[in-house]
Amino acid sequence: MNGYEFERGFVAALMTLSTVKNLKSATLARQAWPDCKDAAGKWRKIRNSQPPQEFSLRDAFDIVAAMELSMVDICALVQSRELAGLLAHHEIPCEESAGEASTLTTK
Repeated sequence: MNGYEFERGFVAALMTLSTVKNLKSATLARQAWPDCKDAAGKWRKIRNSQPPQEFSLRDAFDIVAAMELSMVDICALVQSRELAGLLAHHEIPCEESAGEASTLTTK
């Protein structure tokens, strides 16, 4: 995963979590960036523009704080999704209690 992919995964995670928490995008943006004249537009450009507006660490911290979440938790979520994707179609060796090796197939 490169920096761009991590950033996009971070934004996707925030979008999913805001939906789960029933947070409206414009309201969330205004809470995160109260001094920004067009906070909703800024968040929309980060989420939807082609190419997307870059998402600074400062902006990420502010929006995560507005959601009452932790940067560590969001970063871990993005990394775990990446790991799950890598493991999705691979066999993982595991040991059985009798010491015999077997494989766990993920799908």
